[in-house]
Amino acid sequence: MADLIVAAVQMDAQVGMVETNLGRATELVEQAAGQGAKLVVLPELFSTGYAYTDRNFDLSEPLSGTTGTWIIETARRLGVHLVGSLPAQVDGKAHIVAMLAAPDGRNWLYRKNHVAMWENCYFERGSEPLVAETDLGRIGLLICWDQVFADLAR
Repeated sequence: MADLIVAAVQMDAQVGMVETNLGRATELVEQAAGQGAKLVVLPELFSTGYAYTDRNFDLSEPLSGTTGTWIIETARRLGVHLVGSLPAQVDGKAHIVAMLAAPDGRNWLYRKNHVAMWENCYFERGSEPLVAETDLGRIGLLICWDQVFADLAR
């Protein structure tokens, strides 16, 4: 089995500054890809920032919106598998989601199952785990608080 270089990106996402955050994420993902990463993972709500405020209702996007499109196009352009988390409208409800995009355009969507504390005021819970069958192998997605629930990781 070949070695796999994975990059976990940390960035200071400014609340509500989607274009600024996407610009910074572009720089960081390009840097990771330039250093050989084939899987790049961005932080929760990287494009919108994170705050407990009613602004969350306005920041929630359709999956085909600015951030979802950016994730898919960036994965394709850089030839990487890219994971980004965003507040998304799915079936008419706001969720915190993680989108995994492959370089060939395939993508998978995970809805955060265990929204924590005040997130419950803004976001619906997902109900299903996700394991994506990718060219890199099987990739399971979790977001933040999901990690403490062993049944979901299994």
